[in-house]
Amino acid sequence: MSRPRDKVLEPPKSRLPWIILITVFGGYGAFLVLKMETPMLTAWLVALYASAFPSMLLCTLAHELGHLACGRMSGYRFLSFRVMRFMWVRQDGRLRLKRLSLPGTLGQCLMAPPPLAGGKMPVALYNLGGVIANALLAAVFTALAALLDGVAVAFMVLLAAYNLYSALLNGIPMRVSGLENDAANLRSLRRNPAAMRAFWVELSIEERRTRGERLKDMPAQWFAMPGTGEMTDGLSAELGVWACGRLIDEGRYAEANAAIIHLLDSPAPVLWVNRCDLLCERVFCEAVAGNVIEAARIVPQLSAYLRTMRKSSSLSILCMRYALARLVTPSELAARDVREAFDRAVRLYPYAGNIAAERERMQFIDRCAEARQREQEARK
Repeated sequence: MSRPRDKVLEPPKSRLPWIILITVFGGYGAFLVLKMETPMLTAWLVALYASAFPSMLLCTLAHELGHLACGRMSGYRFLSFRVMRFMWVRQDGRLRLKRLSLPGTLGQCLMAPPPLAGGKMPVALYNLGGVIANALLAAVFTALAALLDGVAVAFMVLLAAYNLYSALLNGIPMRVSGLENDAANLRSLRRNPAAMRAFWVELSIEERRTRGERLKDMPAQWFAMPGTGEMTDGLSAELGVWACGRLIDEGRYAEANAAIIHLLDSPAPVLWVNRCDLLCERVFCEAVAGNVIEAARIVPQLSAYLRTMRKSSSLSILCMRYALARLVTPSELAARDVREAFDRAVRLYPYAGNIAAERERMQFIDRCAEARQREQEARK
């Protein structure tokens, strides 16, 4: 059986986001220079510095609210709303504040999908809602910057620049930080019927996860591994990722490992984030199977991803680290640190089913470690 390559998995790089960034902020910067009043240069610079983070935050908030408003108009139902690490989730009829961070995203608005009708559902408004909101605000703040005078112009210019940058970054189809943006998702949905079903299934899975369900308790047909020919974009390939996750949640670790190897070796365009997540699961599967050399071989490939996720609350990464600390390079101190990090992460983690599943896996790791210790003692 072939194995994934041993090279470090780096996030794909694209010049387009940088071109957009330099063009947008360079253009607004030139406009701002023309508006600046030389005697008040210090005040202008202070205003720019003080406005930078609030402007980015308001832009992100507007983008996600655009998704929310357009999703509601299209028949979607609210599940969760995240800005930075703060996430508001509807659970048991109430909004609850949780914490979650995902690499490559400043926010996310998840909604339950309407029923499929003839294999289709409305997708354009929901996917482009954030782009529409940012584009409209960019126009409004540009007009205000042109009309106003004084240091308030600095705030208006930054708001206009951030919103235009976000509108272009999400409105031109591309991959950003290893993820497909809103326009790329919409393009896939229009071109590939399998992507439409995948989008519906993935949002339905998110709805069940929000209720606290585990993958193994959801409808099995959602987790059938697609054929290679069906996985032609990031959305449809993600169904393969969920299929592997279901096997792991069912405790079928050898089958999950084989499915992951098959998926990663296939031509399916698995997104960088998903590819790294699957390799983390491979480390766990190999470790609990006793293949510690193979588990250790995989870890260096994840160095870039683990740096990106160093402040993340990902429970699956913590589970992988626990498997390393207990089974691959045993260290009680490292294992204790992971357990403490896990306990901190689950306090405000939004998905109860995931917490139960990862606790179960960590207990299985403990049983494997104890069994191997008994075997070693028996040999003495």
